[in-house]
Amino acid sequence: MSTTTNSTTATLQSSLHPPSTAPAPHLTTLLLLSLPPSTFLSLDLFSFTTSPTPQTHPFHGIKLLLSGLHYLSISPGPLSDFSLRTGIWFHASGAPGSVLALKWDERRGELVLVGEEDECVGGWERWVRWWYEGSLVEYRSRGGAGVQEVGDSRVWRALVGAVGEGTLRRVLGPGEEEVSVRSGVMRVWRVESASSAGQDWDDEILKKIPLPHGSQIMEVEAGASDHDQTLNLLPIDLKRTFPPNATGRERTLAAQDRSWYLNQLVNRYLVPHSHPPPVNCIVTIDPGSRELLGELELCFIHALTLSNFSCAEAYVRTLALCLTCEERILTNREFYHRLIEVLIMQLGQGLDCFAPPDAVAEEQDYGEEGGAGGNAWVPDWLIEGPTPVPKLLRGFWRILKRLLAESELEVDRAELVRLLEGFGRLEKLVEERFGWVVDTGKVVKRGMVMLEDGEMVELELTGLLGEEEDEEGEGPVVVEM
Repeated sequence: MSTTTNSTTATLQSSLHPPSTAPAPHLTTLLLLSLPPSTFLSLDLFSFTTSPTPQTHPFHGIKLLLSGLHYLSISPGPLSDFSLRTGIWFHASGAPGSVLALKWDERRGELVLVGEEDECVGGWERWVRWWYEGSLVEYRSRGGAGVQEVGDSRVWRALVGAVGEGTLRRVLGPGEEEVSVRSGVMRVWRVESASSAGQDWDDEILKKIPLPHGSQIMEVEAGASDHDQTLNLLPIDLKRTFPPNATGRERTLAAQDRSWYLNQLVNRYLVPHSHPPPVNCIVTIDPGSRELLGELELCFIHALTLSNFSCAEAYVRTLALCLTCEERILTNREFYHRLIEVLIMQLGQGLDCFAPPDAVAEEQDYGEEGGAGGNAWVPDWLIEGPTPVPKLLRGFWRILKRLLAESELEVDRAELVRLLEGFGRLEKLVEERFGWVVDTGKVVKRGMVMLEDGEMVELELTGLLGEEEDEEGEGPVVVEM
């Protein structure tokens, strides 16, 4: 699999690889039983649609899973923008003979955990037979001297590097604990495409949430939603970023530099729930900041794979809060180094892997026709709304440049230069892929243009990409009194 390819959509007949060895004792097998025909499945960055017709060796799951965190999403039936989808997080333990068994419950319309005693599993002997028959799809390729990790696995680990059990427990709840086949206890966490955060229970927001109803979009009545799961996302209110006793100018300054507000949220909601870092996470930032990045990564995955409205909104809110802090850049520099790396991965290979097939085909056609770039797919929720990501990146770039110009300490200047160098890689990425302009100094705002009849006229650009900004790039600040 290529790290720049969205996913493989094919029948299982062409996806299965004949097994050459016995089940690997140090790897995990995921059994997916009784799935409806044409079910869309994705595991981490690997996705496909099960065959609508019976096969000689029907699909029963995925083998050779790496140890660590994995994410399964499923949509019964063909995938569309409004199809109901379920996501399941779990840790592959790597214990000898580790198997997690899930069965599609037709009555409940979801995957349920089953144990070894369940009739559909049939015990260890049936599972081994499925392995040899080729009824299990390989998660990764095999080399002559053992198992060789493919590129997509490394990309996946980078995309969820800060997501730990503490993040999953805090956002999704305690999870479900079940005895899995021959491997003891395994915990799983569920999330639905309709799962919502508490701060999104607002009449105006509810009216914007699309729900499937056949081929039409069902209109949501205000206050009439009945979602089963509430996501415990960070309660960010960008209109109240000042201390309770602040007045006048203090509120304005706190709205321009949201460092105090972000520190309060991290210390109150994230630090108490922080857990030891994941195995693959390099510990360079404090536990609260790591939890903040973990929630950002979690929301990114849910927004793209489940079209979860609350997670898309939370992702942009969290990014808007982080990128409008000034004091915190100087006091928590390692967090911003890590944040820039996360954004480079998400806006680069992350969007490539999760792009819908029609968007990938359109981008390839554009490239074959000699397009100049800047046509990569990007979801609407990243570029629409009051705080689009391109605008946030431009504001953060201005903050870094201003802090560098005003800094008097050599150590601060050196760290800011490092941050700007890392941000430069992000700037280059988004400009080449999406055509976003981050450095507004590169845009000609006034000049002479020759018309078709040869007449020269002077034109002036009064707004950048529809944003009315003054010379300092600062717009009005709205705070809630």
